[in-house]
This record gives sequence, C-alpha cells and structure tokens, in this order.
Amino acid sequence: MFEPDKRVRISFTVEMTEVPGRIAGLLREAEARCADITNRLKETATNLDVQGNIQSAYNSVDAMRQEMLALDVRLEDCQVLLNGYQATISELNSSDLKTGNEEQEGQLETVIEDE
Repeated sequence: MFEPDKRVRISFTVEMTEVPGRIAGLLREAEARCADITNRLKETATNLDVQGNIQSAYNSVDAMRQEMLALDVRLEDCQVLLNGYQATISELNSSDLKTGNEEQEGQLETVIEDE
C-alpha cells in the first residue's frame, strides 16, 4: 500500500567541490526549522500563561516534538554526508600519497640502475 508520508532516502551525484555547499544548505534549512520551533515554543509558553489553555499547549508541544524528530533525522543525514565526504577526501589523499610514493620509488630505482 502506498504511504505518502513514508520517508525515503534518495541519492544523486554532484561534483566534490559542491558537497560542502550542499551540506551547508541542509544545515541552514535545519537552522530555519529550529528557529521556527523555538519561536513557536515561546508563543506556546506565553499563550499558556495568558490563556491557560492546556489542550492547545499540549497539541502545540506534540507538534513541535514531531518536527524535532524530523529535524533530528535531517541532522543525522548531514552527519552521514559529512562522514562520507571526509572519508572520500581521506581516501583520495591516501591514494595520492601512495601514487606519489610509487613514483618516487620508481625514480629512485632508475637512479640506482643508472649508477
């Protein structure tokens, strides 16, 4: 059965240089959502003080908790992306070092053979 609210992971390819900017965009989106939740939390507390409407405050808190769960998922996504990006950079640097060492070894061997 189709579940329109089910969360799914998607993937696509971007240039390595774009990755930090893409992650920063996701973090800014999370920041905006967090700011919205913070503002609504303040409003809920004020309304509870002034109006004393327990049910309304309860519903607001429940909605904010659900949004914070979604925000936590987004932050986890950012962590996974950052970890993968860092691992890729480390792998590329390690590969470059190995290639550089092999080239140097080859040059040393050539020098030794020439003598």
